[in-house]
Amino acid sequence: MTSKSMFDDAEVLRCEAEDLCCLLQATGLSFVVAGGGARDTALGVMPKDFDIVVFGWGNNTEQVAMRLDSLDGLLSDYANEQGMAYTYLPSYHDAAEGGDFGSRLFGVYKIGRLDVIISRCGTWSQVLAEFDFNLNQFYFPSSIPRYSGQYSRDPKDYMAYPYNPTLSAEDVQWYPALSHPLSTYAELLSLKTVRADASSGRTAYIQAKHKQLLPAIAKYVSSKTGV
Repeated sequence: MTSKSMFDDAEVLRCEAEDLCCLLQATGLSFVVAGGGARDTALGVMPKDFDIVVFGWGNNTEQVAMRLDSLDGLLSDYANEQGMAYTYLPSYHDAAEGGDFGSRLFGVYKIGRLDVIISRCGTWSQVLAEFDFNLNQFYFPSSIPRYSGQYSRDPKDYMAYPYNPTLSAEDVQWYPALSHPLSTYAELLSLKTVRADASSGRTAYIQAKHKQLLPAIAKYVSSKTGV
């Protein structure tokens, strides 16, 4: 694939993700676009997909089941209208095997190269904190409905700014930088593990991914720290 065709493909994927974000925001869902797609965008690498992580569904099993079915219908119709492949994987898909899917997620909807992931987390910051490695803790602030930056600070003004997700490299943030000095961007170079319960296979995969991306990571760290 040529550089131009790769750029065009990335642009198509970005537009698809932004369009789906607008659909989900219109239904009142809370979510954040985060993970490998955001990371690759930040590092100037062609993302293979985007993860839209929905949060804040609580733990009422009956209510969650109803919301899952409702969202299944909405996304199935949307995928059909857009001519995109569609698959719905409910949380009980691997629950009997004790998989991570059933313990941390309610379900996943796959629409083309977009994954709508229903997390058990209550907030977007918890979603980011739950990622297994900091290599994946990248996110797009503009993707979050009702993000603090989208509201006027005047308490008399209740009008939100228009929702306008912009899934570009300029919008990407690295979550740990919110609570640490920028110098800790260097942690990316050593791949500090976030979750101690990551499997050996997952760890090996991420370490290989880290090695592959190291030049781009070093460039990104330099741009953020000025060194």
